[in-house]
Amino acid sequence: LDEPTAALDPLTSDFVMFLIDKIIRDLSLTAICVTHDLTYALKFGSRLIQMKNGKVLKDIQSNQKKELTNKEIYSWFEK
Repeated sequence: LDEPTAALDPLTSDFVMFLIDKIIRDLSLTAICVTHDLTYALKFGSRLIQMKNGKVLKDIQSNQKKELTNKEIYSWFEK
């Protein structure tokens, strides 16, 4: 899923993300969702991967992801 909510209004974006999450869980699928919306990155999925120029910078597993805040993730991009 490549930026599935990029051109959508906030209400439709929420609907799409909840629908995607439901389908993935109901069908026990594995999926990769690319997003620049850090709120969605925290809220959905079991793993968070930050990449730059095709290289993995961070690979955060489910138990670590639960502890993260938006502010912490934003700080990854400050340099």
